[in-house]
Amino acid sequence: MKLDINKYCKATISVDDHTKKGKIRGLARVSCTKGDAIVTPTINFYRDGKHVRGGSIGPRIINKKKGFSFSKYTSDKGGKQCYRASLLIVYPDPADVNKAQLIKTPCLNT
Repeated sequence: MKLDINKYCKATISVDDHTKKGKIRGLARVSCTKGDAIVTPTINFYRDGKHVRGGSIGPRIINKKKGFSFSKYTSDKGGKQCYRASLLIVYPDPADVNKAQLIKTPCLNT
C-alpha cells in the first residue's frame, strides 16, 4: 500500500509471513524524490480486526539522499488468521500543528 506524504515524499507498508518462521512482518519504506520531511512512523498489527502489537522508531528526517525502511514483527497465532499491518505517519505542518496519515494493508490470511 502506498501513501503520499506530500508531492515528493511517499511511504509504503507491506505485510508478509515468509521472512521468519512463526512470525508476521510489517515492512515500511519512506522516501523522497525531492525536498525533505520530518516524519515519525509507527507500524501496528491487527489480527482478525483486533490490535495486537505496534511500535515506532521515533522521528526521522528524510530527503532525496536519505530514505529509510524498518520492520516490526508479531507472532503468528495457530489456525487461520487475517493479519493486517498499518503505517501511521505523523509529521509537522507549517502551521505548527502535527498532521497524521494512516494506511493499512489488505488481509494476509495465514
